[in-house]
Amino acid sequence: MMINNDKDTYGSLAKFFHWTIAALILGLILVGFYMVGLERSPLRGDLYSYHKSFGVLVLWLVGLRILWRLYSQQPEPHENHQKWERLLAKVTHIFLYVAMIGMPLSGWLMSSAGGYPVSLFGLEMPSLIGKNPEIGKRMNQIHGILPYILTGAIALHVIGALKHHYMDRDSTLKRMVAFPLRNIAPPILVFVLVFFLMIFAALAVF
Repeated sequence: MMINNDKDTYGSLAKFFHWTIAALILGLILVGFYMVGLERSPLRGDLYSYHKSFGVLVLWLVGLRILWRLYSQQPEPHENHQKWERLLAKVTHIFLYVAMIGMPLSGWLMSSAGGYPVSLFGLEMPSLIGKNPEIGKRMNQIHGILPYILTGAIALHVIGALKHHYMDRDSTLKRMVAFPLRNIAPPILVFVLVFFLMIFAALAVF
């Protein structure tokens, strides 16, 4: 299995970043909506601690992914992709990266502004700013809005990949999936998308 990308497909490192970050973010969004509705308890405290740790992990992984994307060759778009599809894909990717960076960063800033510690699985992270209730309030608002933006961008991203797979019948989706999973990945992705959106809607409402 090659590590580097080429003009036709993504390498193993790009696939690792893509799917690991995706799984972590989806989990963070669901756990985030669940834990804010809990009463103060040891469970709530543990969830907040793990939420921060995984959030910092995501921030570092996204940073490494961006560096790898700048360094490594990117597969060329398929010739059958229309101009509007390429433009929409670029806009969606911009929203994805802004939200992937903004969500953990706003959470870190919110904790720092509130005087709360942030750690990476026990390794204490530095405070990004001093205690500031006003900034903490604004970061809290941003941190509450970004999951909706990120969920919409992820849904659009997945729908586009499924459209290319089922309707255009090209390799857009397959080239980001490890070879043994290429045949079963599309239906699994449909199931995960529907399941996540249902749980997300339920948690967001209640």
